[in-house]
Amino acid sequence: MGKAMHLSRAMVAVVVVVAVTGWGRGTARANQSTALDQIIQLSQQAMVQFDSLNYSEAIDLLDKALVVAANNDLDSEPAVARVHLNMGIIYYSSDDRDKARLAFIRAVKIDSSIEILPEYITPEMGDLLDELKEKYRERNRGRPRPDGCASLSGIDHTLIESTPAGVDLAVAARVGGKVRKRRASVHFRLFGVAGAEAEYTEIAMKRTQGCLYAAVIPGAAIKKGGNLHYYVAVYNKEDRIVANSGEERSPHIVYVTGGSDGDEIPKTLAGRGKTPETEPIEVNRARLTIAVKLGTGGAYVTGDTEQLDAPVNCCFAPALLHISAEAGYYLEPRINLGASLRLGFPIGANLDEHATLAPAGLAHLRFTPAHSGHGLILSAVLGGGVIRQTVKLEDVADPSMDTDTTAIGPVLVGGGVGYSRPVGGPMRFVAGADITFGIPVVDKLGTSKPSFGIQFDLSLGIVVAL
Repeated sequence: MGKAMHLSRAMVAVVVVVAVTGWGRGTARANQSTALDQIIQLSQQAMVQFDSLNYSEAIDLLDKALVVAANNDLDSEPAVARVHLNMGIIYYSSDDRDKARLAFIRAVKIDSSIEILPEYITPEMGDLLDELKEKYRERNRGRPRPDGCASLSGIDHTLIESTPAGVDLAVAARVGGKVRKRRASVHFRLFGVAGAEAEYTEIAMKRTQGCLYAAVIPGAAIKKGGNLHYYVAVYNKEDRIVANSGEERSPHIVYVTGGSDGDEIPKTLAGRGKTPETEPIEVNRARLTIAVKLGTGGAYVTGDTEQLDAPVNCCFAPALLHISAEAGYYLEPRINLGASLRLGFPIGANLDEHATLAPAGLAHLRFTPAHSGHGLILSAVLGGGVIRQTVKLEDVADPSMDTDTTAIGPVLVGGGVGYSRPVGGPMRFVAGADITFGIPVVDKLGTSKPSFGIQFDLSLGIVVAL
């Protein structure tokens, strides 16, 4: 009997060990799943910061994602490869090519087929990544590619409990490889607020890497005072739902906190991912810009001079100095709408009581093809005022009084090209070349006598993003 009891106790011990081990592994897998979702959210939030030109904040978020990965043994997950790739994109856009290359190497070591999303890629950046991918594809040949979804048969999505009003909300889900899918979507609606739509709005989810799909609910649709209803659905070729998290009649409910109706962007993304220390992530979206520029130029001018009414005999007149102060607002990361005050100084004019200032107010619309907001800038300008130049007079009795002024305007319309480069923090260096047409819709404007002309300007300056 003693022997039988001894065997029974041994069997019980084995069962307990197996059960505890199984429970521990299950708990570890659950923790890893939660951590992976946090990594994905941190990476997405980092690119929101990058889109808003907050490079240092974006890097901080990606660093936090790597800490989460290291603490949960997820360093070889494709989502972590995406973190390294995003870090490389930011460093490349900051012209730190060495750090960009190192980040790309870390990404392709994990996933040698990873791709830069179209909205971020440039030809040079793509060439660098292709070079590294080819190098590490050979090294990784024959190794199983980790996708974190081998055991997933349906859809895996971590519920979002709360989000601030007016802030874009990223929604991500992993879809198992066995699901026969054609597309995935997020359906959402605002509930409990006056004017809220009863019907759901559908946003297509994009495959970002592996089996991860993501979409962003725009902050403009998330208003204070209500709740956000949403569900994730995967559709087959017949457009039938084959996997889902939540559904139309029983959606996930997100409590909308603080914030505003979208007029003011709150700084804290409460409930949208925590740092390893559980502190809220701060987001300061760059929307406003202030710029000061110094420039020089000249114009093709016509008509007569302002003081002596002398005919302009030569085609080009210099405008040696102007200063402009600008304020702008980002409609989106690549489009800036703003206004500027341009003050020109007709240096060299020496007639008595000649004009000493040339004021003009201009509205500008600037577009940057690169998603980072840096690099080439294209602009269009419309405004009013005058731009003055200086003209040498002929056959004058007093050589000390031989330079008069001309003015073009008062309607000013034009455009230009420029270049922007970050110089640290929120500051950027900008250089530009502009052309402005002065159209004389009146014969006189104050003390000026505007004529038709075409002004060419070169400028250098500093822009601060707020």
